[in-house]
Amino acid sequence: MSSLREIAESRSISVGTCVNYSTWKDDGDYRNLISEEFNMLTPENCLKWSFIHPEKEEFDFEKADELVEFARENEMGVTGHTLVWHMQNPEWLGEENFESEEVERIMKNHIMEVVSHYSGEVEAWDVVNEAVNDEAELRESIWLKAMGEEYIEKAFREASKHCDAKLFYNDYGLIYDTEKREKVHQLLSDLLDKGVPIDGIGLQSHFIGVHPTSEEISNTIEKFQDLGLEVRMTELDVAYEKGKAPEKLEEKQTEYYRKIFQAYLENGVKHLCLWGLRDSDSWINTFQDYDEKYSDRPLLFGENGDRKKSYEEVKDSIKELN
Repeated sequence: MSSLREIAESRSISVGTCVNYSTWKDDGDYRNLISEEFNMLTPENCLKWSFIHPEKEEFDFEKADELVEFARENEMGVTGHTLVWHMQNPEWLGEENFESEEVERIMKNHIMEVVSHYSGEVEAWDVVNEAVNDEAELRESIWLKAMGEEYIEKAFREASKHCDAKLFYNDYGLIYDTEKREKVHQLLSDLLDKGVPIDGIGLQSHFIGVHPTSEEISNTIEKFQDLGLEVRMTELDVAYEKGKAPEKLEEKQTEYYRKIFQAYLENGVKHLCLWGLRDSDSWINTFQDYDEKYSDRPLLFGENGDRKKSYEEVKDSIKELN
């Protein structure tokens, strides 16, 4: 029986998952399942600031290097996640009262060091992640405070100096939050008009307690494609609120996974990334009170790596692509 990876490659599609370094290091079944079923990976955490830049003058590339080497050995593409974010920053970045000019220097130096280190090995970067909040305003962060809105432009321009990888803006909620979508669309439109080197947008697809229609997915894809941007599906998982979940949850989830992939594929999206491998590996299990609020089977593989019905439906949706 053909794997998800084999079906995807037969249609020139990249299908990936985020990879947790600790689990990858300790669990051979996890490693094997990743290389068998996916042709693209995203390090879940070890490229984020708190992991890779633990001290002001110190970078730690060891863990990310191992994952990139694993990807190379298994002929998998790598997406770098993420260069500039408001979360998971090291303590030292918030401990000192840096002047604005120093914050800009630190950000640019971080981008230069990390992007240069992986030049030619990382195919695409999430340069700026989640710069717009749920109120459709620019999110408060050390970057916004120091540089204003220009930090986004400066981040993309700096990244473009040091690699030939594709450069993406990545955010959540854009498919079902109209105001936020409009804000991000205007933000990217303005940057593109200024000649900022942005290649695409990652549409985070954490469909957790909210499940947009195929039409909403398609309309969002088309809206950003109209700017000339490549659209990628990023961070996909599907979970239902406990107490409100459908009776036949697995059947409903399977049907919905198929609709998601069909909507993306029918609109020409070639890169699709799930946020986790097995249900037991999902970030939902450890984030705030999500494990209490939402169903605990959000992914394509069960706790023991068993292939769920949704896995087969995803394969079929790719197989049927013309």
